[in-house]
Order: sequence, then C-alpha cells, then structure tokens
Amino acid sequence: MEERRLVLPTLTTLLFLFLCTGIVIIIGVTRDLGFGKLTQVWGRGLFSVLEFTMLSILLWISIIAIVEAPPVGRIIRKLSILPTSHGSAGLLITSTALVFGWVNWILGMCFSLYLAREVARINLDKGIKLHYPYLLSCAFCASSIGLLGLFSPVQLYLGDTITHIGPVKDLVPISVAETVFSPVSLLISGMLVVVLPISLYLMRPKGDESICVIPDEELTKPRPDQILYYKVKPRAEQVPADKLETSVTLALSVSILGLAAICYHLFYLGDPLTFRNAVFLLFMLGLLLNKIPVEYAYKMRETAKASAYIPLSLLLASGLATLEVYTGLDEQLSNSLSALGIFIPIFFFICAFVVALVVPEPSCLWVIFGPLVAGSCLESSQPIILSVIALICGFQLSRFLQPYYHLGILDVSHHLVYDAMAKYLKIIMTVIFVILVIVCVLTL
Repeated sequence: MEERRLVLPTLTTLLFLFLCTGIVIIIGVTRDLGFGKLTQVWGRGLFSVLEFTMLSILLWISIIAIVEAPPVGRIIRKLSILPTSHGSAGLLITSTALVFGWVNWILGMCFSLYLAREVARINLDKGIKLHYPYLLSCAFCASSIGLLGLFSPVQLYLGDTITHIGPVKDLVPISVAETVFSPVSLLISGMLVVVLPISLYLMRPKGDESICVIPDEELTKPRPDQILYYKVKPRAEQVPADKLETSVTLALSVSILGLAAICYHLFYLGDPLTFRNAVFLLFMLGLLLNKIPVEYAYKMRETAKASAYIPLSLLLASGLATLEVYTGLDEQLSNSLSALGIFIPIFFFICAFVVALVVPEPSCLWVIFGPLVAGSCLESSQPIILSVIALICGFQLSRFLQPYYHLGILDVSHHLVYDAMAKYLKIIMTVIFVILVIVCVLTL
C-alpha cells in the first residue's frame, strides 16, 4: 500500500496568523473590550466555520481520489504515449491542465502532474530525454485558471452561505451565471486558455537544457493506473465483512443513486451549485470510479494526510476573522476601503498576493478577507464579484513564487526540480499579470 506523507502548515503560516490575532487582541484591549472576553470570543470563533473547513478537506480528498481512480489512470497512460518532443508535450500538458483546471484547480493540478510524470517516464524508456521541470511548469498552469472555474472558490464561496462571519452572512448566494460565467471571469479564462499554451510552447527547452530529466525517485513511484492502497484478499479467504467491503455492486449502486439524486436536484429542481452539492457530487463520482468501497476509503484516508494543513490554518483564520468582527475592526476598515470605490478590487488583489505568500490556502484567505470584501462592497455599492475575483487572482498569481508548497503536497519534492522550474514560472507569472492588467483596464 502506498502511503502519503503528512503535510502540516508551515511555521511561517502559523506565526503570521498568531501575529495577526495578537494585533487584533491588542486593538480590542485598547478599546476596553477586556482580554478575557476577547480570548473567549477567539476560542468560540475557532469553530465558527467548522462545516466550511470539513467541506474544504472533503473536496480536496475527493478530487485526488478521482484522479487516482484506475479508469482515470488509464486515460493518463494513453495520453502520455502521444507526445515525443518538448513542443508536443508542453501543448498537451498545458491544455489538459487548463481544461481540467477550469473545472477545479485541484483536479487540473493533480491530473496534469501525473500526466507530466508519465510523459517524462515513457519518453525516457524510449531514449528521449525531456526536461522534467518544464513539464511540471506546464502542469502548474492549472492553478492559473482553476480558481475561476466551475467548482472554483469564487463559485463555492459566493454560491453558499456557510461562511457566516460578519458582513458575509448578509450576502445573498450568487448563481453560477454571475460568477463562473460572468463576463470578467470568462474573459480571464478565455485569454489564459489561448495565451498560456502558446507561451509554454515558445518557452520549450532547446539544446543542453534537456539534461534536467526526471529524478530517479520519481521513476520508482507507481504509475497512475497502478495506485492501490488496499490489497484485496482472494475470494476463498474473504469473510462476509470482506465481501461487503470489496463489493463492486454495492459501490456502483450507492454511487449511481447518489449521482442521480444530485443531478435531479441540480438540473430538474434547479437547485444552485452550492459547496455542499459540489462536494456530494464529487464524492459520489469518486466512489463510482474507484468501484471498491474499502479501496476508496483507504485512498481518502491516505489523501487526508496531505490535507492536514487545511483545518489548523482555517481554524486560526476563523478565530482571527471573528475577532475582527467583535472588535469592530472589520467595520472600520470596510468604511475606509469603501472610499476607494472602483479601485477596491485592486486593493484586494494586492493584499491577496502579499498575504498568500505566507498563507497559501484560498479558503483561509476568504475567511480572513471575506468580511472586509463583503463590508466594503456593501458600503460602497460596488459589485462584490469583481473584488472576489481580484482576491482569487492575487492568490493564484502568488502561487507561482512558491511551487514547492503545492507540489510537495502532491509528492513532488526534489529541490533540483523547484530550482529549474523557477525561470519558467516567473515568465508564466508575468504573462498572467499582463492578462490581468488588460482585463482590469477593460473592466474599470
């Protein structure tokens, strides 16, 4: 059975959240709110978005379980046979990263990273040495578009009401037509889909750059259609409990009924695509693709180790946001920010870019900045969708400065790979920034 390593928040993330919490507590003390009362509010606030936290984890592990399902692995194997050069490999990986990334950034990132590893491995078997960091850089493009797609944070945060902190609770859930399919979101996504594959193709390695091949430890990792976490016993050795746990019939029956139920609610009854609905849909899809119930359970358990950083960071972020609201700091800042008018999105873009360098998790950013975004937009009568898209874009741009964080979670941890990726990611980041500036000019 393959095992994932436990990934915890970085010390920088924890120190930043504790530092901000300490500053807000000091501000509260100066306003005569009492240190004891402030600590009580902070303690209660730690669990104020518990449902949101659990759904974020379940979303993450469900999508990775989908990518690691045998049918999806076989698709990756078949696609990886096609490219035989840097140009064709770059176009294939970048395109798949953007297409699957538009559905969800985790899906696009995982699928394209497995594809990049398999392309490098198969070509090496043929005697063709491909530049592995370049292939990973192509796969990393999923994070550029994934935060604006169908199951993206923009839709999941604004299409639901589970982040009840401060002014956020006053927001009416916003439909997919106003978020994912809004003109701004479609314009950014469309420009990324057209420009990034061309940019990566033009950046393909030439000459001696090809010597940076896939590291040996990457070669020992299982192929995408061979990732198993549970060894099924021979039929003759199975007791009734084993037969139930490995029953394909049970898995197919439950998953098909679940998918039929959620499709009935979404397409027939017209229910909105909420965070809960999205997670339920992906969870059932994962069960359908993995077929063996106990294998799916083991896979989700192991994947959860790579998601351990989410709950602790989110708990601290929710405690911080609750203190902001209790001390009145969020209202004071929202009133000040409302004076910026149409430039509010630019402010949140810059804030997200800076803060994401130490808090590289979009859910945490939304919990921290959500009350400020909602308060300032409601106060100034500006459309909230623009500020949320700016917040998300600032976050996704900062990702390209720290690929080791998300690649490490997905078990790509060779330092030479990160060093060689840096020059490609900086160029990609510049291209994305230019696209965002163009969209900003056209929008404002």
